[in-house]
Amino acid sequence: MTRGDPVVSPLAEPGFRQLYAAQVTALIGTGLSTVALALLAYDLAGGQAGRVLGTALALKMVAYVLVAPVVGGPAHRLPSFRPSSRCRTPAG
Repeated sequence: MTRGDPVVSPLAEPGFRQLYAAQVTALIGTGLSTVALALLAYDLAGGQAGRVLGTALALKMVAYVLVAPVVGGPAHRLPSFRPSSRCRTPAG
C-alpha cells in the first residue's frame, strides 16, 4: 500500500458486513441472556440469588469449555448445507 492508495473499509464488503452484523447480534443475545439469567435467579431464589447465579454461570462455562470441543471436533465431518435452502416454504 502506498501513500496515495485510498483506505477501503472492511464494511464495504457485503460478506464481511453480514458476518460482522451476525457477530454483533450474537454478542447482544449472549449479554441479554446473562442479564435474564440473573433476574430469574433473583426472582426464584431471592436472598440466595448470588449462589444460584454463580452455580448457573459455572455450569454454563463448563458447557462451553468441556462440551464445545467434544461436539465441535467431529462436527467438520458432517455434510455442510445452506440453511436458507431448507427453510423454503412450498409456496415460495
